Amino acid sequence: MKKLMIVFAIVFAVAVFSGCASRTTMVNWFTTGDVIMELRGEATNIVWFGVFGEQNYPSVEQVARDNGITRIATVERFWRLGTFGLWIEYTTIVTGQ
Repeated sequence: MKKLMIVFAIVFAVAVFSGCASRTTMVNWFTTGDVIMELRGEATNIVWFGVFGEQNYPSVEQVARDNGITRIATVERFWRLGTFGLWIEYTTIVTGQ
């Protein structure tokens, strides 16, 4: 029984420490080689507890329009899980002219 408790304690510790690590993924939508990347725009939506907030990535068109980008060169989207999964940040980055 004592060995079983030690194994559970180790498994729990590994789960807690690996769960607290920030996970980030990137989705690179498209890249066009003929557009020079001079401007960069970024927008983030935060969702708390999986319920409160906008449930999606910020719009590519809105980010480009807000930052004066007329020709899009690249679009990148990231998501990051907050501490203990309390929130999720959805980020859209647009570069172009």
